[in-house]
Amino acid sequence: YLDTTLTIGYSTSDLTAQGVDKAKFSACVNLAVPERNGCGDYEQTAGELVFPTGVSSVSFTIKIMNDFCQEMYMEYVQLNLHIPGGGPIHGEKYRAQLRIDDDDWEGRLLSRNCTTGIS
Repeated sequence: YLDTTLTIGYSTSDLTAQGVDKAKFSACVNLAVPERNGCGDYEQTAGELVFPTGVSSVSFTIKIMNDFCQEMYMEYVQLNLHIPGGGPIHGEKYRAQLRIDDDDWEGRLLSRNCTTGIS
């Protein structure tokens, strides 16, 4: 497909991580880190990636919420691909799970400083 321009749509969806919309994410980022309870784990995103002729790799960013929640387990976000104006692209080669590792984890037996859900 390097001889033509290609456009692919993408979106995120929750698996074990909880996404929030852009407004909620922006409001939470302006809070002090210990006050970010109920702010979700990442910013939900969607868009289109354009692969110009001759280019085989492009990228996009998923913003992760830094909070004071010390979570014992990794969390996952689903990356969905689709053809713009069409349906989803199916198959193992056309999807990905993004893993969020907690940088606050101290090896305790239980998670702490976490709230359930999004407030």
